[in-house]
Amino acid sequence: MSNSRAIFGHTHIKENKVIGGVEIINPGSLSLPRDGIKGSYVVMDIENGKYTYSYHDN
Repeated sequence: MSNSRAIFGHTHIKENKVIGGVEIINPGSLSLPRDGIKGSYVVMDIENGKYTYSYHDN
């Protein structure tokens, strides 16, 4: 896992990939998913400088 992260939305498309050493996290959309998949969201926990996250479907 990389040390750099970008967490964003607005596209309504669920994504999780690494580009140029940066981990890209997009939760998707609960109400208007644009990727043909059920609505989704991310739950992220940050503790002591470490993080975990998981995707959940609507």
